[in-house]
Amino acid sequence: MGAQLRSERSFKVRIDLRARLIPPISLTHLQQVLGATDLTYVIEESTNLVQWSPVSPVNQILTDNGFVQTIKAQVPRSDAVGGLLLLRLKVTHF
Repeated sequence: MGAQLRSERSFKVRIDLRARLIPPISLTHLQQVLGATDLTYVIEESTNLVQWSPVSPVNQILTDNGFVQTIKAQVPRSDAVGGLLLLRLKVTHF
């Protein structure tokens, strides 16, 4: 059995909640390749850039050509520390 290749890429977005915005945070992430069953996409949140937790977004498909989708993910607000909430899109290849 061959060795399994695993790679990860993270895209961080800093969001300042001091403005006290009411709507959920939106993140439009990279295009998702529909046929790539070896890729996983997970949105995570943090308040300190050290500890990250997965979130359950509400996804809206913006474009879909049958091969690639562009998705806008709305993330519910969490308990932000000092008005700071960070999001990242974690893409893992297995």
